[in-house]
Amino acid sequence: MVDRFRRCTAEAQRRHGFRQIGFWTAQVGGENTQLIYMLQSESYEERNRCYDAIRSDPEQARVFAESEAAGPILASVLNVILEPIDFSPLQ
Repeated sequence: MVDRFRRCTAEAQRRHGFRQIGFWTAQVGGENTQLIYMLQSESYEERNRCYDAIRSDPEQARVFAESEAAGPILASVLNVILEPIDFSPLQ
């Protein structure tokens, strides 16, 4: 998964309008196979437009198909939409 992000997905996210905050793997307290990333969008609608654009990107579809030729490489996906609270420095 990390390789697929490195080769294609991170660039597709930028190309289709996402603002990337960061990409991480768990060192302590998670599974070493997890890829965690945070994207910023101005609204739920913008997020959906960006994801729709990525899903219809032929290059992204090609890379997904290649990386999953021997079977799925992803066990599950968890999407969380965060909203800062009043004392958060990132508002």
